[in-house]
Amino acid sequence: VPDAHPPVRAALLGALRDGDAEVRARAAQALGKVGDVGAVVPLAGALSDTAWFVRLHAARALGILRHASAIRSLVAALTDESWQVRATAAEALRRLGAQAVPALTDCLLTSGDRYAKEQIVEELQRTTFIQEQINLLDEAQTEAGFAARRLLREVARHGATRILLDALRRHPKATVRRRLVDILGREQSPRVIAALHDVMTADQDAGVREAASGVLTADSGRRTRDVVGGRAA
Repeated sequence: VPDAHPPVRAALLGALRDGDAEVRARAAQALGKVGDVGAVVPLAGALSDTAWFVRLHAARALGILRHASAIRSLVAALTDESWQVRATAAEALRRLGAQAVPALTDCLLTSGDRYAKEQIVEELQRTTFIQEQINLLDEAQTEAGFAARRLLREVARHGATRILLDALRRHPKATVRRRLVDILGREQSPRVIAALHDVMTADQDAGVREAASGVLTADSGRRTRDVVGGRAA
């Protein structure tokens, strides 16, 4: 119903509160097709519906509408008990693109629930969202590039190193690889350290090799100080 008249919209919004979950689900689906931003708040509220399939259709509709006011509700839906809802919310956030990044970063920075943060990162990895943020590292001096770097640091902290390491080895732009060295260099896992060693010796760009060498040298210094400090204690 892309050309729905106001009475039709009103009827759909009323149906979103119907006692029958099937009716609510169909209403959420239809509201996404209407394309009316006035439906964003009611649909965001439907992300708390007792029926998982209503929440799924609400998340999908919000992804179609792509309105910034739905972002925080969609971020919260990334920890829904239903994997279908989580996946749909992640895809909706991907469709929202750069405007969703600050809320995602804020959640990863401020939430005290480590499980929730790991789940958010896991769901984002199932979409192209993180890869799109990696590509924005080439624009580090822009607001979007700065936000991408900040988000990816949190993503690395909460377990998504594989996709970042893949980009470190394969991304065609040296500027992106250098910034990934900086992001990953804050992590001390054996996998990251091994990858940085590979980059230090094999990357085609001297700046990337130098960045990796600098991170590894600093890490070695920290470990030496830790050993000495431990002996002194």
